[in-house]
Amino acid sequence: MPRLVARFGRVVRLWAVFALIAGMLAACGGSSAPKTPTPTAMPMATQPAPAFNPTIVAPAASPLASPGATPMAASQSISRSEFEQQLFKAYPMGTAGKDGGTLILGSSGDISTVNPVLVSDTGSAQVVGAIFETLVGGSPIDGSPVPALADSWNVAPDGLTYTFHINQNAKWQDGVDITADDVKFSYDAALNPNTGSAYTTTFNEYIASYRVIDANTFEVTARDRFVSFLLFGPGSIFIVPQHIWGSVDFASWSFDDGSTGHDPSRVVGSGPFKFKEWVQGDHVTIEKNPDYYGDVPHLDSVVFRVTPDTDSAVLALEHGDINAMEILPPADTKRIQDNPAFKVDIYPFNGITLYMMNLDPKKTELFQDVRVRQALMTGLDRESIKNNLFNGYGDAAIGTQPPLAGTPTAQTQQAFPAFAYDPAAAKQLLADAGWTD
Repeated sequence: MPRLVARFGRVVRLWAVFALIAGMLAACGGSSAPKTPTPTAMPMATQPAPAFNPTIVAPAASPLASPGATPMAASQSISRSEFEQQLFKAYPMGTAGKDGGTLILGSSGDISTVNPVLVSDTGSAQVVGAIFETLVGGSPIDGSPVPALADSWNVAPDGLTYTFHINQNAKWQDGVDITADDVKFSYDAALNPNTGSAYTTTFNEYIASYRVIDANTFEVTARDRFVSFLLFGPGSIFIVPQHIWGSVDFASWSFDDGSTGHDPSRVVGSGPFKFKEWVQGDHVTIEKNPDYYGDVPHLDSVVFRVTPDTDSAVLALEHGDINAMEILPPADTKRIQDNPAFKVDIYPFNGITLYMMNLDPKKTELFQDVRVRQALMTGLDRESIKNNLFNGYGDAAIGTQPPLAGTPTAQTQQAFPAFAYDPAAAKQLLADAGWTD
């Protein structure tokens, strides 16, 4: 569970930009959205063996699809105005006291690219998420799909075919209209193995096909009725301008000046902020996009200041060198909370800390027996990890989805065995699997 901390008198709140919810920007100044560091450890749950049967329903055969399940989106999406109403009701905000100013955010690591198709780390995603947009965003209220570059979408009766309606006022930051051809081009880029996108595998798992209907309408067909299709399919792929990247061979994208930031004129997005500069090892600066089709930021710019590590970022915050940092180390949280110069917000987010077992028998046979995997899960005291390593922040994970009440993710989590901590049962499982002490 991250802690957002800000120095009083210098910063007020800015929701959604850095959470990659591109269609919505709050009216006030600065904070950011959650990163990956989270407080619990969790391997992927598996089908229980007959000898050990937790008192929770076992997962479906497919780890992604849930046959017959209702997709996360209903037949008609929530409208942009409805989402804004929900957002401001959940997170009331005051009117901005003034326009302008620069927010300096602490970051414990540098970014790796400003090309959103190539992003694979949270620092880069935070920056490009303010510059570029996906068709679908995720609500900071409950993680549900909400409008981003697409104002709305419809789902066909088969539950597989989604039709997205792109905002007709959306333009690239160089003034060129955004069309469904840009969406198709971006999907082509993410799918092509020569691009080196981190999303190619996910793309193949979730999306069966896609096509342009007209200039503002794009259709995507899912491989199955995935509960998480919108967020891990269309919601995972940033849209880039075909008129900028169409002439560049996919294999050259990673070292193109539009990816390295050496040529800012090639870093053209559709979001509320524009790219200004990236000084490697020092900072990244983005500026507000005055022509944004949504709410234009009140801030003039945001600077992501690179610090060597999290401890250095905490010191920079206390010395006033940065205005805010997103993730406070649990050990520092109380000290910062007790300092009247700061405000610390503690809030849940969609993230997980986990370990994985290599199930490729060509690499190792250690984890092929399901009883071994169950023993490792049963013998792991996740509550102790939460309490002693993360100072009690977060929840011990059961499944791979956060337990957001009233959402399909809560239903998904209920499908996983709980695997309560039981060292004696873990030892017995290992013994039954032929392991010796």
